[in-house]
Amino acid sequence: MTLESLERLQSHTNELTELKRRHYLPETDVHEDDTSHSYSVALLGWRLNEMLELGLDTEKILKYAMVHDFVEVYAGDVNTFASPEAKHQKKQDEAAALSILVREYADSPDFIATIQAYESKSDDEARFVWACDKIQALLQGQLDSWRCYYELKITDAQFLAKLHELRPDVLPALLEFYDDFCIDCLSTYHFVEPQDMLF
Repeated sequence: MTLESLERLQSHTNELTELKRRHYLPETDVHEDDTSHSYSVALLGWRLNEMLELGLDTEKILKYAMVHDFVEVYAGDVNTFASPEAKHQKKQDEAAALSILVREYADSPDFIATIQAYESKSDDEARFVWACDKIQALLQGQLDSWRCYYELKITDAQFLAKLHELRPDVLPALLEFYDDFCIDCLSTYHFVEPQDMLF
């Protein structure tokens, strides 16, 4: 890896730090950024793998977690409740972003291979980190009393449907934890549409 490539890596990391997600840091008006999100996913994955005794490769988990949103340097972030059209565009944008990164980091084959393996969910560790990404977002929402979800006016039915939509892609070894966690989330998620004042 050349000095130019290292400078590019730091520049891209800076851009990810500037890329704000929909979630807030709890009890603030500061939006979570992609860098802190990736760090949180890495810690969560490391801890869950040990806590649940899943026996997954910790090094792979940490590497996948650190790069799982790296394509967003060029593709940007799209909310999980976005329209089908926006999600389709997201896939196209991320594929194009990956092509750019492959060229830019041609001197860093392991780095690129890690991003590609995550994007294709090629092994259990990649699928595990994918699930940790979803769980981390829910944890952040729960810690902030679901503020960003309520701002998006996500109804209870939509919230439940999203949890069900994600479930088939959760690693089987993580399903029991995921189901228990979802039950906990559902116990506190209650969206009430604001009513117009009559007087």
